[in-house]
This record gives sequence, structure tokens and C-alpha cells, in this order.
Amino acid sequence: FLGADVMTPNGIGVNGRKLRVHLNSTAIDLIWQCDKVVGVRYTQNGECHEVFAKKEVIVSAGFQSAQFLQRNGIGPKEVLNAAGVPVRV
Repeated sequence: FLGADVMTPNGIGVNGRKLRVHLNSTAIDLIWQCDKVVGVRYTQNGECHEVFAKKEVIVSAGFQSAQFLQRNGIGPKEVLNAAGVPVRV
């Protein structure tokens, strides 16, 4: 939960925070540049979008965060190999 001291109801950071939260969106996959995540591909209102971070990407998908990361090659090697997902991290 991010309160009013962190962001507006529209998902914009306040008090100098360079934060943008994309509400009512579903992350599809991470965008990689070499060995670093630089953005996220997501859907919102039936349209596909890409967003790129200047500094870092924070994944917050609730109870599905681990599943999302594993689909993108981040997680235990044994689990990823068993699912046929290339290991990135």
C-alpha cells in the first residue's frame, strides 16, 4: 500500500518522488537489455504498452510476483529448468 505521502490517487509520485504506478494493468513480461531489466511490457484497457525505467523496475504483483518473475527467467534454476524457461538470474 502506497499512501498519499508517496503517490497521488492517479499513481504519480509526490514530494519529489520519481514514481509512476500503472493502475488497472497486467504485466506481460520484462524488457531486458543484456543482463538488466530496463522496462515492462503490459496491457491496460485491452491495449499493449511498454514502459522503460530510468533507474530501476519494481515488480509488485502480489501473490503472483514469484510466478511472473519465474516466467521471465528469474528464480530457482531447478524450477525454471523443469518448466523449460531459460535462466537469467
